[in-house]
Amino acid sequence: FVRSSGNAEDLPEFNGAGLYDTMANQRGIDQVLESIKKVWASTWNFAAYEDRHRAGIDPTKTMSAVLVQIGVPATSAGVLLTEHPTDPLDEKNYTINAKSGLGMSVVDGKKVPESLIVSWYNHGIRILSRSAEDTMLIFDAKGGTKEVPNPNKGKAVLTNAMAILLADSARKLTKLFANNHLDIEWVFVGDKLYIVQTRP
Repeated sequence: FVRSSGNAEDLPEFNGAGLYDTMANQRGIDQVLESIKKVWASTWNFAAYEDRHRAGIDPTKTMSAVLVQIGVPATSAGVLLTEHPTDPLDEKNYTINAKSGLGMSVVDGKKVPESLIVSWYNHGIRILSRSAEDTMLIFDAKGGTKEVPNPNKGKAVLTNAMAILLADSARKLTKLFANNHLDIEWVFVGDKLYIVQTRP
């Protein structure tokens, strides 16, 4: 994965998530180098520039870096917020959004995810919605991603054990970063959990 990290993200009054490009499954030096240029240049795409302008962020002080991460063939992926969706004072229940396959469609907000509220305190799980999508994203052997039929359409994306592992891991991260309000991107390969990113 070739992805961005900028100083005009994760600010108190400006998030910026999803504005910049991420290039998945880049194979070989030529693809990686070309992707580094595209991701770095995405700092200046129309949506990013306009959103920063509306937020009053000085364009001359906007800087971006590029990160290269090893990718894993996710069987499920998504985002966990260490907060309750409707009660900001509830710090015992976390919100999890999940999809089968690679999680980029959860992060970019274009697909409906499975949504759960999970308690790290008593391991209670409340199901808000199940993802019933016909397709899922996987790595393409030629590079990039491709959409394929979802073999588990209508089934739970996360087992109870996976949801509880996510909540327990997120609780540890709140202690590690001394911050009770985190936005955590994660992937599972089978039942093995990988933390991809923690914001802010």
